[in-house]
Amino acid sequence: MPTPKELVKNSISKNINERLEAFKSKRAVGFAKIFPAYPFIEKKRDELLIRLKLRRLEKVFSKITPHIIDIRKLVKDLEEQTRICACYLLFWKVMRRWETLILLARDGRNQEMLELLRSLHENLDLIMLFTMDKEEKNLKKWFEGEIIEAGKSREQYGEFLKVRLDTGEKFPAYDMKSFIYKLFSKYTHNSYPSVWDLIDPYTQEMDKNRTADYHWTRNNLDHLFIAMGTTISYLRGFYTFLAGNYNRSDELAKLDKLLPNITTKEEMEDSIKKFKT
Repeated sequence: MPTPKELVKNSISKNINERLEAFKSKRAVGFAKIFPAYPFIEKKRDELLIRLKLRRLEKVFSKITPHIIDIRKLVKDLEEQTRICACYLLFWKVMRRWETLILLARDGRNQEMLELLRSLHENLDLIMLFTMDKEEKNLKKWFEGEIIEAGKSREQYGEFLKVRLDTGEKFPAYDMKSFIYKLFSKYTHNSYPSVWDLIDPYTQEMDKNRTADYHWTRNNLDHLFIAMGTTISYLRGFYTFLAGNYNRSDELAKLDKLLPNITTKEEMEDSIKKFKT
């Protein structure tokens, strides 16, 4: 079976070929000549759809914010070097990330949104690492100013989710996490396909009117909903495993149900099969 690196390479190669084929065909240019107002209409439609979807996301975010703020009650002093304090500091950073992500999405800033989304996932993964790190080896290094590599968090994630809770089968958690991380890295490291998001297909020039910006932002909004689900999940993990507050964890579980189902059960099963060895 292909590795996460090979899957990403195949995905990028397919993406490049599809973009180049569409560009060479000039279908969008021809369509705009027949219906000159369509690019403007499409942009306005995308703006509206983004705002409508963000309302749901913001509603959930406003409900999890108090759960993050309340962690302060468990911290005696912000200078203390404990797992709870570290998670509190990182959750606060997560909260600030979400405020910025929502602003970027509303303004159709697809590139910047996806770059910051990778940072959000790294923050969340570090929280998960500290939550489960009973020996506190990585925690001590972090408080000494060392940078904890993202791979450490993925290894912890893979160790924690070795098997599926619903079936008991082996679960390729590490590989799936690595695949997602590498996909977001396309935007952080300026890969060729990511730059194509900046081209307006109707003019085949750089996206001065920001038609492509809003299009790709709308297309990638699902990533925000998935990340919000991950935020809730890790917040639940903190309250369950570190704070021992099961009631708070149950409250957060109810918020998770407010998020839309991004993938069907069949799609999830197909994704898991890709990584099985």
